[in-house]
Amino acid sequence: MALRELLKDIHTEAEEEEFAKLLMSGEMNPALYGLYLNQQFHIYSALENRAYKFPFYQKKLRKMGRMMALEIDRNGYYYPKVLLPTTKKYIKYCETLDKDQVIAHLYVRHFGDMYGGQMIKKKIPACNGENVAMHSDGIYYEFEDAGKHIQYVRTLLEDNMYEECKVVFQYAIDLFKELMAYDIPSTYLDFCPPVSDIRRIDRDSN
Repeated sequence: MALRELLKDIHTEAEEEEFAKLLMSGEMNPALYGLYLNQQFHIYSALENRAYKFPFYQKKLRKMGRMMALEIDRNGYYYPKVLLPTTKKYIKYCETLDKDQVIAHLYVRHFGDMYGGQMIKKKIPACNGENVAMHSDGIYYEFEDAGKHIQYVRTLLEDNMYEECKVVFQYAIDLFKELMAYDIPSTYLDFCPPVSDIRRIDRDSN
């Protein structure tokens, strides 16, 4: 059975999380989205720094990395600068990943961004940060040579990576729950830069 089919149930479980549904609704508060991007920045930094230790990533997949794109995107939002427990746990976990585990993590995370991320990009909230001019809307979801990366990663996949892929999905599910439970202070929720500084997303152009 293909890896995608083996992971169908836990993939669906992740998609059914309240945070995932909110992300797709277009109704997410900018502060919560900024908090999410900040977790993703640290998560992807840990994974990609680990992946860089393996030649297959250095030679073929460096451009697939999301670390710099997330750094740019998170700068457009005003949010609590905290790391949630699952983020801290994942960072530590990445320190010991072997090659096959790294491939499993790239498959779940980066493939998800290349596919589902294209729908999320149309729904992300307007920037609410003071340095909006430094921000590019949704660059996190923009990939160069996506088709080439997908094709190459698929040559590396093995069905025995199933258990590690489940681990990645569980980390995502746990993070979604923590994001929904996090009590964002009203100073972040109510903050809004001058209207002239807000870059609205042209959803029709995407």
